[in-house]
Amino acid sequence: MKKLLTILLSLCIVSVFAVPVFADANSDYLASIKAYQARIDAQNDAYKKSIAAKAARLQAKAVADNAAYLKSIAAEAAKAQAQTDAGTKAILADAAARQARAVADNAAYLKSIAAQAAKAQAQTDAGTKAILADAAARQARADANVQAVYAEAARLQAKAEADNAAYLKSLLNK
Repeated sequence: MKKLLTILLSLCIVSVFAVPVFADANSDYLASIKAYQARIDAQNDAYKKSIAAKAARLQAKAVADNAAYLKSIAAEAAKAQAQTDAGTKAILADAAARQARAVADNAAYLKSIAAQAAKAQAQTDAGTKAILADAAARQARADANVQAVYAEAARLQAKAEADNAAYLKSLLNK
């Protein structure tokens, strides 16, 4: 009878310590998945900030270039007004043509900057979607792995209990 109780007690202790081992391994795995997701989020945020900074730099450059160009055109127009005695009409027509070209060039330049910003945003959005899809797929695989670990632990626990029951039955039948 003492042998039987000793064996039962040994089997119970083994069963009690088996489950926390699987739980610790699973916790480490889940922590690594969460760390990976945090790293992906940080990279995504840094990428978005760099795209926004680039767009802001391009916009500031466009505004500065436009202001300098318009300032130079205004200076030429003032010079043309001072020389009205010697062909004022021709000089004013040339200044108006340059102004029209400057406005057209400025509009085209601003349009290209807007297109570049939209392209950069689209690339950022596509990159973000790809990163999020990859993270979701990895999370799904991690969840499946966790479920497999739990199922294996449950199977091993059931096997241990069945083995214990068979062993006890064999001892009682002797």
